[in-house]
Amino acid sequence: MAPQAAACGECGFPTGLALDALKAVADPSPVVEPDEDRPREAPAPAPPDPQAAMCDRVARQIDRELATLLELGGDGLSIAADLRQAALTEADGRVVEALGILRQAHARLGRLTDQLFEARIREVEDRVAGLEAGGIRLAVAADLAQLRSEAAQVDRAPALRRLRGLGDRLIRVEGDWKGLRDLLAQIEQLQEAATAFGLELPMVADDIGRARALVADEDVTSERMDEASQVAARALMMLHEALAPPVEQELNRHAVTLQKWPDNHAPARPVKLAHADAMRALRRGRLADATQRLRELREMIESLETATPPVPVAARAPAGPPAPDDGALEGLLAKARGLAARVRGLPPESEVAFEAASEIRRATELLRARKLEEADQTLSRLMQTLSTEPTPGG
Repeated sequence: MAPQAAACGECGFPTGLALDALKAVADPSPVVEPDEDRPREAPAPAPPDPQAAMCDRVARQIDRELATLLELGGDGLSIAADLRQAALTEADGRVVEALGILRQAHARLGRLTDQLFEARIREVEDRVAGLEAGGIRLAVAADLAQLRSEAAQVDRAPALRRLRGLGDRLIRVEGDWKGLRDLLAQIEQLQEAATAFGLELPMVADDIGRARALVADEDVTSERMDEASQVAARALMMLHEALAPPVEQELNRHAVTLQKWPDNHAPARPVKLAHADAMRALRRGRLADATQRLRELREMIESLETATPPVPVAARAPAGPPAPDDGALEGLLAKARGLAARVRGLPPESEVAFEAASEIRRATELLRARKLEEADQTLSRLMQTLSTEPTPGG
């Protein structure tokens, strides 16, 4: 049995317990031995900052709306600079100031987007008006009204999709109209030339009227534009078939007229060059260019005959049934060989190389058939064509 603790002589209270009580009063906190195996509790998270959360929401909204601004063709550099400045300010602990920067940038972004939407809508209206001035009608009034309404909403994605759709439609219609307009311009020019030659082509006039009626519908479609282009192409083909022969015949007559002046005759040289240009355009199927050059050529020949009378040339042998003169044949053969040498000296990529070679072959066939006059005209045309090219080796 353990010995009893010493007691106080006056009150009899154990002195050991009294000492323990005095210690407890002096240090009220209980002594806890450390427990290495007990996990430490994580500190409680700090409550979220409402100002920082607002900064995050505004910045994300600016990012979304900035993409719309860029697609509309706007400049987002100033807005991006504000985003960077707000991020630096928030990182420095000035959250309220950063939120102010973001709100100002968001308001300016909204104004810029409004202005760009209005500008793009006006561009669409101007393009539609340009098409209508040419006779093309598009029913887009309802789409434009809806576009303005959608552009005023907070979510501008539907407005952006509608604007993109209108732009794609206008691009298609404008491309089709450009091709059709070029066809109609060529037809109009060739009609004037046909009238000058006394050609009456009522079917061409009917096709032109049908083509214009197809595109004057209340709301033109790609199918109608294609049909109008086909009708116009048919009218142009009929004009080519009717007009090409008389144009070639007149150019041949002018070639004979221009032989009255030698090649070294200075006033006649530009006229012969114009004749060669007209003949080249005709051979390459550019009938509109050929008729234009022909009109100019008529005036040039008239001025040339008035200003400088023809230079006398050697008299030709009288036409008749007798056999062709061997001397004339030899002269034409020599002329053909000289021109053939010039043709061989042309660079392969020359525009007139193929045409000149074809003329040489034609002249050779005419000489074999002893058609000296036609061969002479062919060689003269070729000489005029070659006069527009630089001399080989020169």
